[in-house]
Amino acid sequence: MTLTNALTVTGTFTNTNKTFNAAGYQMNIGGNWTNGGTFTHGNNKVIFDQSSGTQTIDGSTTFYDFTCQIPGLTLEFDNTATYSIANNLTLAGSSGSNLILVSDSPTDQWTWTWNGSGGSVTYVNVTDSDASAGNLINATLSVNGGNNDNWFITGALFPSVRTCMIA
Repeated sequence: MTLTNALTVTGTFTNTNKTFNAAGYQMNIGGNWTNGGTFTHGNNKVIFDQSSGTQTIDGSTTFYDFTCQIPGLTLEFDNTATYSIANNLTLAGSSGSNLILVSDSPTDQWTWTWNGSGGSVTYVNVTDSDASAGNLINATLSVNGGNNDNWFITGALFPSVRTCMIA
C-alpha cells in the first residue's frame, strides 16, 4: 500500500507481512503501532498522539521524523525490535508530567538508533534504552530511569529559586 494523502489512525496501525509506503505523507497514530512487514517512510513524519495511558510500538521500523509530545503518556517499545530515526527526533512531556519511554520487558533494553541532527528531547523519563548505534541523545529537563546507553540526560539545574535578602 502507498499513501496518497496524510493518514490519521485513531486505533492501532498494523502492517503484517506487507509493504507499506508512507510516500512522504504525515501519519498521526492515536493507538498502538505494529510493524511486521516493510515500512518505507519516504521522508515522512510519524506523530504518536494517543491522549493518555500506554502506547505500544512493536516491530523493527525505520522512521524519518519521530514525534511524541504528550505529557504523561508512556511509550512502550518492543525489546526484540530495532527502531531507527533518520532525521528529526522530537520527544516532549511537560514540567511535572514527563513523557515516559520504557521497554516492554523491564531490564531488557529496547534498541533505538538516531542518525539525524534535528528535533529536541525534553521532559522525558527513559528506562532500558540502548541508543549506542547512533548519535548521542541529549535529553534535557529529564529523568534517567536507568539501564540506558548513549543518552545524555540532564535534570533541572535550579529546581526551585527563592529570594533571600540579607540586611
